[in-house]
Amino acid sequence: MASKRAGGGNPPPGQLRVLSIIFPYVDLIRKQSKAATELPAEIYSVGRNYANAFMDDVLAKTVTFFNQSGFQATSGMRSPAFQIIVKENPVQIYSVWSERHMAFAAGLGTFSLHEGFISELGCNIRVTSVITDAPLAVTPRKSDEPYANCLFYTSGKCKKCAARCPADAISEKGHDKVKCYLQLKKIEEKMTPRVGSILKPHLRVIEGRNQTSYPVGCAFCQFDVPCMDQNPVKQQS
Repeated sequence: MASKRAGGGNPPPGQLRVLSIIFPYVDLIRKQSKAATELPAEIYSVGRNYANAFMDDVLAKTVTFFNQSGFQATSGMRSPAFQIIVKENPVQIYSVWSERHMAFAAGLGTFSLHEGFISELGCNIRVTSVITDAPLAVTPRKSDEPYANCLFYTSGKCKKCAARCPADAISEKGHDKVKCYLQLKKIEEKMTPRVGSILKPHLRVIEGRNQTSYPVGCAFCQFDVPCMDQNPVKQQS
Protein backbone atom coordinates (compact mmCIF):
# COMPACT_ATOMS: atom_id res chain seq x y z
CA MET A 1 0.00 0.00 0.00
CA ALA A 2 1.59 3.24 -1.12
CA SER A 3 1.70 6.27 1.16
CA LYS A 4 -0.89 8.98 0.59
CA ARG A 5 -2.20 12.16 2.27
CA ALA A 6 0.54 12.04 4.87
CA GLY A 7 0.09 15.77 5.36
CA GLY A 8 -3.49 15.37 6.59
CA GLY A 9 -6.49 17.43 5.51
CA ASN A 10 -10.01 16.30 4.76
CA PRO A 11 -10.26 13.95 1.76
CA PRO A 12 -13.01 14.44 -0.85
CA PRO A 13 -16.09 12.31 0.04
CA GLY A 14 -15.63 10.20 -3.08
CA GLN A 15 -12.26 9.03 -1.81
CA LEU A 16 -13.58 7.63 1.47
CA ARG A 17 -13.87 3.89 1.96
CA VAL A 18 -15.75 1.82 4.53
CA LEU A 19 -13.81 -1.20 5.76
CA SER A 20 -16.52 -3.34 7.35
CA ILE A 21 -15.39 -6.33 9.41
CA ILE A 22 -17.57 -9.31 10.33
CA PHE A 23 -16.78 -11.69 13.19
CA PRO A 24 -18.95 -14.86 13.24
CA TYR A 25 -19.49 -16.75 16.47
CA VAL A 26 -17.91 -20.21 16.68
CA ASP A 27 -19.98 -23.38 16.23
CA LEU A 28 -19.70 -24.38 19.91
CA ILE A 29 -21.42 -21.16 20.99
CA ARG A 30 -24.13 -21.70 18.40
CA LYS A 31 -24.68 -25.31 19.37
CA GLN A 32 -25.15 -24.55 23.06
CA SER A 33 -27.23 -21.45 22.34
CA LYS A 34 -29.67 -23.36 20.15
CA ALA A 35 -30.47 -25.56 23.13
CA ALA A 36 -30.90 -22.62 25.55
CA THR A 37 -34.41 -21.71 26.64
CA GLU A 38 -35.04 -19.09 29.34
CA LEU A 39 -31.50 -17.74 29.61
CA PRO A 40 -28.63 -17.55 27.10
CA ALA A 41 -25.93 -20.20 27.22
CA GLU A 42 -23.13 -19.11 29.54
CA ILE A 43 -20.55 -19.56 26.79
CA TYR A 44 -22.49 -17.11 24.62
CA SER A 45 -22.77 -14.52 27.39
CA VAL A 46 -19.03 -14.61 28.05
CA GLY A 47 -18.22 -14.61 24.34
CA ARG A 48 -20.59 -11.72 23.70
CA ASN A 49 -18.99 -9.78 26.55
CA TYR A 50 -15.38 -10.44 25.53
CA ALA A 51 -16.16 -9.57 21.90
CA ASN A 52 -16.43 -5.88 22.81
CA ALA A 53 -12.84 -5.67 24.03
CA PHE A 54 -11.63 -7.83 21.13
CA MET A 55 -13.29 -5.63 18.50
CA ASP A 56 -12.00 -2.48 20.17
CA ASP A 57 -8.46 -3.86 19.93
CA VAL A 58 -8.95 -4.77 16.27
CA LEU A 59 -10.24 -1.28 15.50
CA ALA A 60 -7.34 0.40 17.29
CA LYS A 61 -4.76 -1.71 15.46
CA THR A 62 -6.48 -1.21 12.08
CA VAL A 63 -6.63 2.57 12.46
CA THR A 64 -2.97 2.60 13.53
CA PHE A 65 -2.02 0.53 10.48
CA PHE A 66 -3.67 2.98 8.08
CA ASN A 67 -2.19 5.99 9.89
CA GLN A 68 1.31 4.53 9.81
CA SER A 69 0.85 3.83 6.10
CA GLY A 70 0.17 7.50 5.48
CA PHE A 71 -3.62 7.44 5.33
CA GLN A 72 -6.36 8.90 7.46
CA ALA A 73 -8.66 6.51 9.30
CA THR A 74 -11.17 6.57 12.11
CA SER A 75 -13.70 4.33 13.81
CA GLY A 76 -17.22 5.39 14.68
CA MET A 77 -17.37 3.12 17.72
CA ARG A 78 -14.17 4.58 19.18
CA SER A 79 -15.00 8.18 18.38
CA PRO A 80 -15.63 10.61 21.27
CA ALA A 81 -18.81 11.59 19.42
CA PHE A 82 -20.32 8.10 19.70
CA GLN A 83 -23.20 7.78 22.14
CA ILE A 84 -26.61 6.22 22.77
CA ILE A 85 -29.63 8.48 22.40
CA VAL A 86 -32.87 7.94 24.33
CA LYS A 87 -36.00 9.81 23.30
CA GLU A 88 -39.52 9.94 24.71
CA ASN A 89 -43.01 10.22 23.18
CA PRO A 90 -42.62 7.70 21.71
CA VAL A 91 -39.73 6.01 23.50
CA GLN A 92 -36.79 5.45 21.16
CA ILE A 93 -33.32 4.03 21.76
CA TYR A 94 -30.66 4.37 19.09
CA SER A 95 -26.98 5.10 18.57
CA VAL A 96 -25.41 7.84 16.47
CA TRP A 97 -23.39 5.23 14.55
CA SER A 98 -24.66 2.02 13.00
CA GLU A 99 -22.24 -0.78 12.18
CA ARG A 100 -25.04 -2.61 10.39
CA HIS A 101 -25.58 0.29 8.00
CA MET A 102 -21.85 0.49 7.36
CA ALA A 103 -21.85 -3.23 6.54
CA PHE A 104 -24.76 -2.71 4.15
CA ALA A 105 -22.94 0.19 2.50
CA ALA A 106 -19.89 -2.04 2.14
CA GLY A 107 -21.94 -4.71 0.35
CA LEU A 108 -21.67 -7.42 3.00
CA GLY A 109 -25.38 -8.19 3.40
CA THR A 110 -28.79 -6.77 4.32
CA PHE A 111 -31.11 -6.20 7.26
CA SER A 112 -33.73 -8.56 8.70
CA LEU A 113 -37.06 -8.75 10.50
CA HIS A 114 -35.26 -9.02 13.86
CA GLU A 115 -33.20 -5.97 12.86
CA GLY A 116 -29.95 -7.90 12.83
CA PHE A 117 -27.64 -8.02 9.81
CA ILE A 118 -27.73 -11.07 7.53
CA SER A 119 -24.36 -11.56 5.86
CA GLU A 120 -23.23 -14.51 3.76
CA LEU A 121 -22.07 -15.94 7.11
CA GLY A 122 -25.51 -15.42 8.62
CA CYS A 123 -26.78 -13.02 11.28
CA ASN A 124 -25.11 -14.56 14.34
CA ILE A 125 -22.14 -12.26 14.04
CA ARG A 126 -20.52 -9.12 15.44
CA VAL A 127 -19.85 -6.23 13.09
CA THR A 128 -17.51 -3.25 13.24
CA SER A 129 -15.91 -0.85 10.78
CA VAL A 130 -13.22 1.68 9.93
CA ILE A 131 -13.55 4.70 7.64
CA THR A 132 -10.43 5.58 5.67
CA ASP A 133 -9.19 7.45 2.62
CA ALA A 134 -6.95 4.53 1.66
CA PRO A 135 -7.77 3.45 -1.92
CA LEU A 136 -9.32 0.11 -1.01
CA ALA A 137 -11.03 -1.97 -3.70
CA VAL A 138 -14.80 -1.47 -3.63
CA THR A 139 -17.03 -4.53 -3.14
CA PRO A 140 -20.26 -3.89 -5.05
CA ARG A 141 -23.53 -4.66 -3.27
CA LYS A 142 -25.32 -7.68 -4.70
CA SER A 143 -28.60 -5.89 -4.08
CA ASP A 144 -29.70 -2.39 -3.14
CA GLU A 145 -32.81 -3.88 -1.55
CA PRO A 146 -32.18 -3.47 2.22
CA TYR A 147 -33.97 -6.72 3.15
CA ALA A 148 -32.89 -8.95 0.27
CA ASN A 149 -31.37 -11.64 2.54
CA CYS A 150 -34.39 -11.99 4.88
CA LEU A 151 -36.84 -14.82 4.15
CA PHE A 152 -39.76 -12.98 5.72
CA TYR A 153 -39.36 -9.90 3.55
CA THR A 154 -38.59 -11.83 0.37
CA SER A 155 -41.19 -14.60 0.69
CA GLY A 156 -43.29 -13.96 3.80
CA LYS A 157 -42.67 -17.55 4.88
CA CYS A 158 -40.41 -17.11 7.90
CA LYS A 159 -40.90 -15.58 11.33
CA LYS A 160 -38.72 -17.99 13.24
CA CYS A 161 -36.89 -15.13 14.94
CA ALA A 162 -40.21 -13.84 16.32
CA ALA A 163 -41.05 -17.28 17.69
CA ARG A 164 -37.63 -17.48 19.36
CA CYS A 165 -37.85 -14.08 21.08
CA PRO A 166 -38.65 -14.50 24.80
CA ALA A 167 -39.86 -10.89 25.07
CA ASP A 168 -42.33 -10.90 22.17
CA ALA A 169 -40.29 -8.00 20.80
CA ILE A 170 -40.44 -9.12 17.15
CA SER A 171 -43.53 -9.13 14.96
CA GLU A 172 -44.49 -8.51 11.34
CA LYS A 173 -44.12 -4.82 12.17
CA GLY A 174 -40.45 -5.34 13.00
CA HIS A 175 -38.33 -5.09 16.15
CA ASP A 176 -39.49 -3.35 19.32
CA LYS A 177 -36.27 -1.96 20.82
CA VAL A 178 -37.86 -1.04 24.14
CA LYS A 179 -39.20 -4.56 24.80
CA CYS A 180 -35.84 -5.95 23.71
CA TYR A 181 -33.94 -3.61 26.04
CA LEU A 182 -36.13 -4.48 29.04
CA GLN A 183 -35.66 -8.20 28.37
CA LEU A 184 -31.91 -7.69 28.12
CA LYS A 185 -31.84 -6.00 31.54
CA LYS A 186 -33.72 -8.96 33.03
CA ILE A 187 -31.18 -11.37 31.53
CA GLU A 188 -28.27 -9.33 32.85
CA GLU A 189 -29.73 -9.47 36.37
CA LYS A 190 -29.90 -13.28 36.23
CA MET A 191 -26.69 -13.98 34.32
CA THR A 192 -24.35 -11.62 36.15
CA PRO A 193 -24.33 -13.67 39.39
CA ARG A 194 -23.37 -16.74 37.32
CA VAL A 195 -20.60 -15.31 35.12
CA GLY A 196 -20.06 -11.81 36.49
CA SER A 197 -16.69 -12.57 38.06
CA ILE A 198 -15.08 -13.03 34.64
CA LEU A 199 -16.95 -10.37 32.66
CA LYS A 200 -15.16 -7.36 31.22
CA PRO A 201 -16.51 -3.83 31.78
CA HIS A 202 -17.87 -1.94 28.80
CA LEU A 203 -17.98 1.86 28.79
CA ARG A 204 -20.76 3.54 26.85
CA VAL A 205 -21.90 7.14 26.59
CA ILE A 206 -25.66 7.45 27.05
CA GLU A 207 -27.14 10.90 26.63
CA GLY A 208 -23.71 12.44 27.21
CA ARG A 209 -23.01 10.52 30.44
CA ASN A 210 -20.42 7.78 30.83
CA GLN A 211 -21.93 4.50 31.99
CA THR A 212 -20.13 1.25 32.69
CA SER A 213 -21.93 -2.03 32.14
CA TYR A 214 -21.10 -5.73 31.89
CA PRO A 215 -23.12 -6.85 28.85
CA VAL A 216 -24.02 -10.51 28.43
CA GLY A 217 -26.38 -10.34 25.47
CA CYS A 218 -29.56 -12.22 24.56
CA ALA A 219 -29.70 -13.06 20.82
CA PHE A 220 -32.28 -15.85 21.03
CA CYS A 221 -33.56 -14.49 17.71
CA GLN A 222 -30.19 -15.29 16.09
CA PHE A 223 -29.95 -18.93 17.14
CA ASP A 224 -31.76 -21.89 15.59
CA VAL A 225 -33.12 -19.72 12.79
CA PRO A 226 -32.59 -20.13 9.01
CA CYS A 227 -30.30 -17.08 8.87
CA MET A 228 -28.12 -18.05 11.83
CA ASP A 229 -25.02 -19.06 9.86
CA GLN A 230 -25.89 -18.43 6.22
CA ASN A 231 -27.79 -16.28 3.77
CA PRO A 232 -31.05 -18.27 3.66
CA VAL A 233 -32.33 -16.58 0.51
CA LYS A 234 -29.19 -17.62 -1.36
CA GLN A 235 -29.67 -21.20 -0.16
CA GLN A 236 -33.18 -21.27 -1.63
CA SER A 237 -32.11 -19.96 -5.03
